[in-house]
Parts: sequence; structure tokens; C-alpha cells
Amino acid sequence: MTAFSALARAVAALPEPAARFLVETVLVRGMMMAWPPNRAAARRNLRRVMSAGGAPAAPERVEAALSESLGLYARFLLMMMNHPAEVAAARGRTDLALLPALKALGAERKGVVVVTPNYGLVGHAIWALFEAGVPFVMPILNRDFLAHAPKAMHDNVLTVGGSAAAALKRLAAAEVVMSIADINFLPKRRTTEFFGAPAPLG
Repeated sequence: MTAFSALARAVAALPEPAARFLVETVLVRGMMMAWPPNRAAARRNLRRVMSAGGAPAAPERVEAALSESLGLYARFLLMMMNHPAEVAAARGRTDLALLPALKALGAERKGVVVVTPNYGLVGHAIWALFEAGVPFVMPILNRDFLAHAPKAMHDNVLTVGGSAAAALKRLAAAEVVMSIADINFLPKRRTTEFFGAPAPLG
């Protein structure tokens, strides 16, 4: 079990207000953003993206976007920790517009690769796909990172490095392979331009 998985088990047992305070206020807004290079990089990246249309982004808009991004990241972490409040949100409020198409392709015996950035509430979407009964497999850097997840979900998580054969087998069985595209899984770093700066390809 990884340190994250051990922390996840502890956080998931906390009442919702305590869990949100610990993850959002202490971990995300406190510890992560307390380090000056993190703070500067976050604002610099948001400013670049928000100024892509030509007009510089006003400082107050950058701060509002940063605050919203940190809140979303805290919710993502709580979902990855399987906190009951975010599990309930994934069940009741996640809109999976791609679900009918995935099920139709499965019925036609066609495998699907779903590519998503690791941003926003992607963890909620993955949970909702799992509970909707969509058969999928997801390679990540270390499957032990999610050792605290329900066994049926953890069984579908692979560790990158020895996962290609299993992923191809699942595609051949008309299942879904989920790929987190902006985490650098490749032996040699490859990037693409994203709003004027290099971003990793997974």
C-alpha cells in the first residue's frame, strides 16, 4: 500500500467537513500553494492560457480561476480517496454524454480508447463509468496508488510498463482502455504545444 492509499483510507472515514478542510484547506491551498515556485507556476500558466486570445488576463480573473482550479483539484483528490460525499456526487451528478456511444460500440464488438487530461473531475467520470457497468481498464504509473479502491475497480487498474498486452486484449474484447494523456508515461518525454508552452503526451 502506498502512502496515498493509507491517507485515503483515513480521509474517507472522516466526516465531510473535516475531510474537505484537511484536503482543500490544508493540503491543496495550504501545503501545495505555500511553496513559492508552485504558486508562481500556477499563476503564470493560468495567465498564459487566459491571455491566448490576445488581451492580457486581469489579475482578479487569474486569482478567481486559480481558486476554482484548486477547489476542483481538492474534489478530485477526495474522489480518488473514495470519500463518500464525492462518490455520491459521481453517482448522482456526473453527466456521461459519451455513455450511449460507448455501449453502442461495445455492442458492435468494437474496443474504444478514451483519452482524457488529468484535470477537473475526471475521477468522478471514471467512477461513474465503472458504476454504469462499462468494462474498462486504466493503466497508471503504479496501481498500488489505488489499493484502497473497491476490489472490482482496482482489478481494472494496470501499472504502466507491463500493461500493453492486457490493454490490447481488453480492446480485442470490445472493452474500453482509459488513458490519462497528460501524465508522462513514455520512456522518452514527448510534448505538444498547449497555449504556447510544451505539455507532456502520455
